[in-house]
Amino acid sequence: MSNGGESPEIAAEHACPDGLHARLDPLRNEAVAALDATLASTGLTHQGLVERDLGAHELARRVVRFDAVDSGLCFGRLDMANTTGGRAGREIGAADIQERKGEPAGANAETRYVGRIGLRADDGELTPLLIDWRAPAARPFYVATALHPERVRRRRHIRSRGRRVIGIWDEDFSGGTSEVNGDAALLEALTVARTDRMSDIVPTIQAEQDEVIRAHHAGVLVVRGGPGTGKTAVAPHRAAYLLHTRRERLARSGVLVVGPTATFLSYIGEVLPSLGETGVLLATVDRLFAGVTARGAGPAASAETRGRLAMAEVLAAAVEDRGRPPDEGCRLVVDRQPLTVPHEACARLVERTRQAGPRHNEAAPVFRDLLLDELVERVAARYGTDVLDGSPLLTGPAGGGRPHPGRPGTPCSAPRTARVRGWCGP
Repeated sequence: MSNGGESPEIAAEHACPDGLHARLDPLRNEAVAALDATLASTGLTHQGLVERDLGAHELARRVVRFDAVDSGLCFGRLDMANTTGGRAGREIGAADIQERKGEPAGANAETRYVGRIGLRADDGELTPLLIDWRAPAARPFYVATALHPERVRRRRHIRSRGRRVIGIWDEDFSGGTSEVNGDAALLEALTVARTDRMSDIVPTIQAEQDEVIRAHHAGVLVVRGGPGTGKTAVAPHRAAYLLHTRRERLARSGVLVVGPTATFLSYIGEVLPSLGETGVLLATVDRLFAGVTARGAGPAASAETRGRLAMAEVLAAAVEDRGRPPDEGCRLVVDRQPLTVPHEACARLVERTRQAGPRHNEAAPVFRDLLLDELVERVAARYGTDVLDGSPLLTGPAGGGRPHPGRPGTPCSAPRTARVRGWCGP
């Protein structure tokens, strides 16, 4: 049912956002007061200044988060079927369930309100008031169907403008069929006028989108689909979900959203804050490396060629070629004297470098060290032995030189400072 003149159901539903904002406002005020007090602190040591700045950053993030979720804080309600002995509470987690008295389904009926963030009452028991849309207990809101109701008796979509409820749509699963059009909320959202900012789709996420958003975090996830199927909208919601479920890990490593243009990032930039997440970096490809600035755009045909999937194979072949020693060997200059390391020796060093496992760019210093070891041996062989006593010139009469870095137990006291020019490996 929609508003079309406020109905008794809508009027009754106002109690939910009113109560939630009565809890949200004090939390925000506490964060603002704590932030002001933190910034006003003086006479601190260097360590104290660092701790103050870290605390201020976290408090400022909380204030921004509370402001971002203020509008449309609650967008859904689940009336669950009866349970016996609180069994469902243990399965789903007592922290996710709000018990409601007076529900017609019975004393064990549960009502869960689903929103942008989770809120708990300040009652000593931290009673849940609002379930974060990413929590497991909120998943039935997105996946329940008449065939698989997920214990849902009724699902209600709540539409708000600011802090005021302006519409509700119900789906009743108690009779084994979904009564009332379950797509009404989605169709209503599709008719909303477009703006220059993407809106979050969290109130109307479809089951297929929910499956992508909540997919197990195990490496690269590729989402494919035709135009207008919601691929772009799913991406920030996926990021918000991972930040919720992998908070401790991702708080250290961070989350980066890479977009094709600054205009695109500006378009989607408000989605994550509206979902309660502010600690995400958005960047275009040309901003990924410090000091690198794009100098205009090349021909469209060139950009199209560089963007082809086949270019990955071309680049891989180019990298492989850079690690291939020249047929004529490595021609170097050591103490102003030319020195050639044969192709076979260079190939052996390249193979040892690859066996060490570093990537191409990381392999260069490894190869240089091995090459310097090879040079030390060749320079030592060139100098030979002292004609007076027959001892090696580079180790001294007692043979007390330092161990050779490439071969433990082999003495070598020549400094490893040869100036290497020309081809220097991978």
